Amino acid sequence: MARISVFIGEGADGKWYAKGPAGKLVEIGIAEGQMAD
Repeated sequence: MARISVFIGEGADGKWYAKGPAGKLVEIGIAEGQMAD
């Protein structure tokens, strides 16, 4: 199972992304404990 290596943060569309294997962006949804203003 591949681990997400780099956390990107909130994207322009308001979703959260992390950099996964081969540099692909992986949508992880709203991170726990994070609320949109």
